[in-house]
Amino acid sequence: MVHPLKVGGAYYICDAPAAQSSNGAVGLGYYGVSPRDTRRCGMALSRRSRLAALATTIISIACGGGGGSPGPTPTQIAKAPTNDGDNQVGPAGQALATPLAVIVRDASNNPVAAVTVTWTPGAGSGSITPQSNSDANGIATATWTLGANAGAQTATAARTGLTGSPVSFNATAQIQGATQLAKTPAGSGDGQTDTVLATLPNPYRVIATDQNSNPVQGVSVHWAATVGGGAVSTPTSVTDINGIAVVTHEFGSTAGAQSVQATVAGLIGSPVTLTSTALPGIPTQIAKNGGDNQTGMINTALPTPHSVIVHDSHGNVVPMVPVTWSVGVGGGSVNPTNTTTGSNGVASTTRTLGPTLGTQTDTARTPGLAGSPVGFTATGALAVQVGGDIYNNVFFKSVHNGSQNPAVDTIPAGAAVIWEWVGSLSHGVESTGSPSFNNSSIMTGAGKSYSVTFTSPGTYTYDCLVHGVQMTGRVVVQ
Repeated sequence: MVHPLKVGGAYYICDAPAAQSSNGAVGLGYYGVSPRDTRRCGMALSRRSRLAALATTIISIACGGGGGSPGPTPTQIAKAPTNDGDNQVGPAGQALATPLAVIVRDASNNPVAAVTVTWTPGAGSGSITPQSNSDANGIATATWTLGANAGAQTATAARTGLTGSPVSFNATAQIQGATQLAKTPAGSGDGQTDTVLATLPNPYRVIATDQNSNPVQGVSVHWAATVGGGAVSTPTSVTDINGIAVVTHEFGSTAGAQSVQATVAGLIGSPVTLTSTALPGIPTQIAKNGGDNQTGMINTALPTPHSVIVHDSHGNVVPMVPVTWSVGVGGGSVNPTNTTTGSNGVASTTRTLGPTLGTQTDTARTPGLAGSPVGFTATGALAVQVGGDIYNNVFFKSVHNGSQNPAVDTIPAGAAVIWEWVGSLSHGVESTGSPSFNNSSIMTGAGKSYSVTFTSPGTYTYDCLVHGVQMTGRVVVQ
């Protein structure tokens, strides 16, 4: 029989039977229990209390309990309210003095702990702690080591899904306290002109400044001559109170552009190049440049001008040097007779041969120069035209006397014949008898030529390598 037992205002169920008196009356029953039954009921109550406590624990664990409610949900990320580490200035390649800091909050702006934040440096911006977790105040921090070059650098803090992500940070890296190197705004010494091997009268100047364009004192600047040779007065100079470093440039021996570089590795604008122009020295020598030993038709201008070139003692070409030309053996003319060397050191004239077959000469003079006068030689020749526009109208034709197929020319020993192509067909000169001479190649089109100097007397016959005996000629050497 189950009985309720009221203890301390609460009822407990007890299955102890009611006590019965000797006269059959029910004892304590509902209103009481005997001592033995009280012990039985207490034991039952104890067992049920332990089971109830165990059940409560299991249900609590199953429902996500364990002593506390779920933590807050992070919704936003931003720079820390104080000491966020943004906009610092520090030495390139070193860690910033203050770590970067962000704060993570929930929707009610309460800080949230144990949230992982990812940190990333920008391109060229060194390295940073890759990840960190927010603390009890919602703050996550990272140490940022700046990149090797001076100037603006960036980094970000990110957490996917949070408002405000990524958070951007900026810093300025300095080298020896400066961020950039440049020519001085005035009086840099750039663009001077002087003679080779001269020391420029004005030193080169560069200026080192910080991110606010303030001059920086005490920056070591490295100098080197880079183009054209030469030398600098010192390999290193230090910026003064105005941020300016100076060096003197001595030209090398090569005329033209010569350059010096100022370098502070890592600074914006470095290296700085300063360039000046070295002029050649005084002219010392003259020599043949082109057009010698041509063969041309008598009384006709040679196709290539005669030219000379003038140098200084270092091998640089020298402009603006006067050169005078004159005709020698064989007559004819030169035009112009008075010339001046150009920027390439060259002076030239057109040689028109005289009426003499054989050797003709002319000279170029500049008094005081080694190699002056310069002599040129040409060979005056009789000309034979080589031409024809259709197969049945091809010819060798003497320009001197008009003879054609055969073209007959008489010259003294040592004189020359020049064959000149006209028209558009292909032809070649082929020696056919004895004595003989060297054949030409087959050439096509107007403007081609071939010449032979005949040194031995005799009658030399020839035809065309392409058209055979349809084109013939004869040279009589006396």
